[in-house]
Amino acid sequence: PKLASDAGLVSAYFCLKYFSVGALDYLCLCGAGSLLFALDRALRYFYMDHCPPDGASHEIVFKLSHGLKMMQVKVPSDADFLAVKVAARDATGVPIEEQTLLFRGRPVSDGDAVYAAGVRNGSKLMLTQSEESRRVAATANQSLNQIAALRKQVDNLEQELCSAEISFSSSNPAGALVKESGRLQEMFERLLLKFDEVVGVGDVRDKRKEQVQRLQRLCERTENLKSKCNSDSASALLII
Repeated sequence: PKLASDAGLVSAYFCLKYFSVGALDYLCLCGAGSLLFALDRALRYFYMDHCPPDGASHEIVFKLSHGLKMMQVKVPSDADFLAVKVAARDATGVPIEEQTLLFRGRPVSDGDAVYAAGVRNGSKLMLTQSEESRRVAATANQSLNQIAALRKQVDNLEQELCSAEISFSSSNPAGALVKESGRLQEMFERLLLKFDEVVGVGDVRDKRKEQVQRLQRLCERTENLKSKCNSDSASALLII
């Protein structure tokens, strides 16, 4: 039958397009070929450009730059940019609320679909942070470096304490060990004060707490060694 209007053509197209394999050929015979051909091409362009094609990979693997780092990020093909921020948080540690994602030099919205925005395998996105978050990150890195330097001093002093304990077990003169244990005790207490000056939260706080507890145990060992040396010296005087 001959269709009366363009609206009727469009309606018939959609009905026959999805329920009959020969729909387009049938309507072409009715004299509506040029209109439907243009409509078909437009629909194909829209779906191919904005929706993942059938049978395509279920994931998109793209590059994400953050400062001097370049990493690969993988998200589902139907994901939005909020999912990208979640993956970026896991990879970089940057909180989602502090992230700004740029694609092709422009910021993207959390709710925008990744595929619809044109992100494909091998595409490149950029992650930036706010100035405040960069400042906090720099302070945290400085504190972690400070803790690492102090930890090396603790390592060296612990080795000296172990040597003093071995010397006491070998019946070396107790008087010299009393003096050595007093020196070590003073050094441990100074390091405790330096760790108190380290500021930070999260990982910084945990690492600082770990070293402080370690120093407290070393102080107890040093005090025990000093007590043993004093007792040994007293016993030697009684024998004399």
